Amino acid sequence: MVDSDGTPSISESRIIVLLIFIIIVIRVVSVFLQKQAQNVASILVKNVTIVVLGDIGRSPRMQYHALSFAQNGWKVDLVGYDVYTQLLFLYWILFARINSPNFILVQNPPSIPTLMIVQFVCWARQTNLIIDWHNFGYTILGIRLGQDTHAHLTVTAAMHRELMYKWEVQGAISTLYDRPQSHFKKLDLEEIHEFLTKFNLEEIISKQSIGANFLPPSSSTSTILTTKPSPTSPANYRSDRPILIVSSTSWTADEDFSILLNAAKRYDQVADKSSQNTFPKLIFIITGKGPLRDKYEREIRCADLGISLHKSSSGMDLPMKIVDIIGELVQHGKNGLIFKNEEELARQLIELFNDYPANASKIKLMRKHVDEFQKNRWDANWNRVVLPLLNI
Repeated sequence: MVDSDGTPSISESRIIVLLIFIIIVIRVVSVFLQKQAQNVASILVKNVTIVVLGDIGRSPRMQYHALSFAQNGWKVDLVGYDVYTQLLFLYWILFARINSPNFILVQNPPSIPTLMIVQFVCWARQTNLIIDWHNFGYTILGIRLGQDTHAHLTVTAAMHRELMYKWEVQGAISTLYDRPQSHFKKLDLEEIHEFLTKFNLEEIISKQSIGANFLPPSSSTSTILTTKPSPTSPANYRSDRPILIVSSTSWTADEDFSILLNAAKRYDQVADKSSQNTFPKLIFIITGKGPLRDKYEREIRCADLGISLHKSSSGMDLPMKIVDIIGELVQHGKNGLIFKNEEELARQLIELFNDYPANASKIKLMRKHVDEFQKNRWDANWNRVVLPLLNI
């Protein structure tokens, strides 16, 4: 009820006071129980909860976090949920199902609802919050969350500076660059030949109706990329092999695949006009699933290089598909190339593969830098950056 002057009636005021009182009581009891539980838990084992929106299998960085915590003796609760069906379920898990954690590590974005829920749970359970910033949700949602937090992890130095100087967030800020896990490595030629011998890529490509003369002829001693004349001889790349290009995608609106399609068409036009036949054929392998897959599935008929079309929403974060491909950030001209549109991508493809493999110095130099970067693996980097943040 509301009085004629617009103020709440006595009955409503009492309800509001009662609700505030209940919240305060819950808070006090929660703090007490939390402290008691932490005293016992600190003697036994430290706990961390990692929260991911959606399919955990598509969040390799968060999987690496979980492995690193476990390898350092922590008990890990890894919580993945679907926003449309399990919102209340997430509350129930974080409040009732898991042991009282010392820390909750959450990826951001999404800021809504994940970060909001986790912040409330941390406040109610007196748990330390660590936010792993994959990019800035405020550029999409127009909100500024994550101010009062124990620690922040960023994927780039630019994000580190943004949080420190523009957001003025509380808590430690550390840059944790993406590094490959120990199992993340390029196959050698023998492994490539063995894999392609078992995995009949020729048959899969032939079913795409791209023409009988597109692929080089294969035999019992060769694949579309490699040749091995005898079981005891070393495997080598074929001189007439196509270039195998891989692109990882979620088939969403932030990945414009028309850029790749139009760049490939431009490459074909230049190759067809070349009188010396110096351009190899390109085969594009597109991985992933998502709502826009059907739109491009019939158009993509070719895929050997790694190409990411995943855009940075703020200009400071790391498009995560690049990590899926090479496990690191791209430095233009050093370990990769950056393009803004289809014209730039087409020009880069033409420059990289004109007279390939005779003219492969640029690709070899970039691969050398990638190999140097990958010598410093995720585990050592995580122990150096994250472990000091856990000493509370």
